[in-house]
Formats: sequence, C-alpha cells, structure tokens
Amino acid sequence: MTGIHGTHYPMTQATHATPGEAIAADLISAKANGEKFTQAQLAAFIDIRIEEWNQNTTGTPAYSLDAWSVSPEDIYKAYPRKAAPTAAIKAIKKVMETYPALSLLTQTKAFAEAVKTWPARDAAFVPHPATWFNRGSYMDDPQEWKRGHHSATNEVRDYTTI
Repeated sequence: MTGIHGTHYPMTQATHATPGEAIAADLISAKANGEKFTQAQLAAFIDIRIEEWNQNTTGTPAYSLDAWSVSPEDIYKAYPRKAAPTAAIKAIKKVMETYPALSLLTQTKAFAEAVKTWPARDAAFVPHPATWFNRGSYMDDPQEWKRGHHSATNEVRDYTTI
C-alpha cells in the first residue's frame, strides 16, 4: 500500500485479524513517519485499504466492480451546480487519475449536502464544478463548506454600533 504522500506501507493482514486492525497499524506507521491526513485523504486511505484487504484475502474484490463503478458523469450529477459540463467532466477525469472515484463521489455528495444548508443569497457563490475539482476543494475539511454561521451561538452580530 502506498500512503498519501508516496510512502509504502506493506500489507499487514498476516498479523491482523480484521481490516480495521490493519488500517489502524498502517495509520500508526504513517503518523510515526510524520504523515498528516485531511479528512478526505483519510477516507480515501481507508477505502483503498479495505479494498486491498478484501482482494488479498479472497482473491476478488469485496464488491462487484460493475455495481460500484463510478463514472465522471455520476460525480458531475452529484455536484450542486450544473455549469460547463465539458470542463467539469474533464476536471473530474483528471482528479480520478490520482484520487479514488468512490471517495470523490462521497466528498462531492457531502459538499452538495452542505450547500443545501446555505442561505439562499449564497447560492451564487457555489463554484463551477471544474473550478471546485481543479483546485482540489474535494479535499477541504467539510467544516469549510458550511455557511451562515456567524458565531458559536449562531447569532448575527451587530457591527453598526461602536
């Protein structure tokens, strides 16, 4: 297994009874090597490790690749703003070369859910999909996708008085 930053972590299933134990051991090794993960990178790392574990223990993928294949069009459909589809599909294909498609779809759906909670006036600020994918926003902390929260108590502050 190659880590997020190119570090190789050998399969550890021989000494671990479950993929969860193997993933935990790999993450401990990664941390010891100074690697840090965003939430999206961690999700992708776990997805890949589970798939590898299942392939190496059964000789076949854990799920039907036909049933779970994710196309760039599926990801585009999940994105909350429909604009410049040709550019969007191109950007998604580029991302899919280095990022797991299932994780990309999951992050895109999470972003779409966050956008649903935005105030109506902020809908115009949803980036075009090509922009969002090209700049790597799918790897952002999902807390960054929240809008309309002005304080910890969710109260609007009055800046008109001194």
